[in-house]
Amino acid sequence: MKKVPFFRQKFTDENISNILTDVEGILKSGQLIFNKNVKKFEDAFAKEIGVKFAVSVNSCTTALMICLEYFNRRKLKVLLPSATFITTANSVLFTGAEPVFVDIQEGTLLLDFDDIKKKAGNDVSGLILVHLLGFMNKDMEKIRDFCSNNDLFLIEDAAHAIGTSLNGVKAGALGDAGCFSFYATKHVSTGGAGGMITTNDEDLCEFARKKRIFGKDSATGVIEYFGNDWFLDEIRASIGYSHLSFLKENLSLREKSAKKYDAAFRDFKNLKIFESTEGSTASLYQYAVLLSEGIDRSLLMKRLSQEHGIDTKPIYDPCHLETIYQSLPAYKNVSLPVTEDILNRSLAIPFFPGISGEEIETVLDAMRQEVG
Repeated sequence: MKKVPFFRQKFTDENISNILTDVEGILKSGQLIFNKNVKKFEDAFAKEIGVKFAVSVNSCTTALMICLEYFNRRKLKVLLPSATFITTANSVLFTGAEPVFVDIQEGTLLLDFDDIKKKAGNDVSGLILVHLLGFMNKDMEKIRDFCSNNDLFLIEDAAHAIGTSLNGVKAGALGDAGCFSFYATKHVSTGGAGGMITTNDEDLCEFARKKRIFGKDSATGVIEYFGNDWFLDEIRASIGYSHLSFLKENLSLREKSAKKYDAAFRDFKNLKIFESTEGSTASLYQYAVLLSEGIDRSLLMKRLSQEHGIDTKPIYDPCHLETIYQSLPAYKNVSLPVTEDILNRSLAIPFFPGISGEEIETVLDAMRQEVG
């Protein structure tokens, strides 16, 4: 049985050659942090997103925490989806605020604008909008206007969405700040972990640069904030910079693979596909389908693995139902019916820039046998 992995990262021969040359130069220079590779990566990333500033950090979680602390609304509440990776919610708790989970829209992975308005009380300071799997919210403009008119900050968790855009404006340039991930599986990887803050706010840029290096002003050496060693080193920056040069090809490969899946799955009776918002392009991080009610997802995953050699996974479990959040009294009675339904019926299948046509057909054949 030929195995189809859930994910396999792709670096081109040119990427690898450039990275090895850069790493050798870094090691010979003896300058392992805050040298030319960090600045080069930040400048290139800011240009790619279309913002004035980009500040590299060690993870997307750190990026979120720095942005949340910059807005300095401690002890207040922050709106965000439960349909996200748990670190989105954790970043709110880590900075002294309270996550308030918002439901998603029927049949989608996107925040429900009506539920945002319902939960945006006087004790709410802002919103973290997650472009889950790379999809852009159809109500993005309404959400931006609502946040602006109600003095709410708007942070984009764009960990899945490098390259996603709405009416020509890219994810990470639509809110007060964007937060990106360079984890090993992302569109752009720094080899292990890494993150970036994007913004047009110069004060946020300067705050982030100080927070990431123990809260220190690099010019004076004065410690102005409680910070940490949250910076991105020269080696990971060089990997990220080189991999960024592959982004256009990466997105093109993902789009071609997604279209093959879309075309086939539209004929399936027992699942639905998630579609892009009109006017947006989705740079898919993962490819997921929505299974019909009554299908046992756990059994399906087991059969796909054991009978067909195909690795699959749920997107995420709802944050509010994770054991750690259920241990907190505030979340024991939280009900988000759409989030719970959609995430419990979603299945992410093999999808990555180097996936072959043969591997896609293997996945489709297996899915036809099991749920077609």
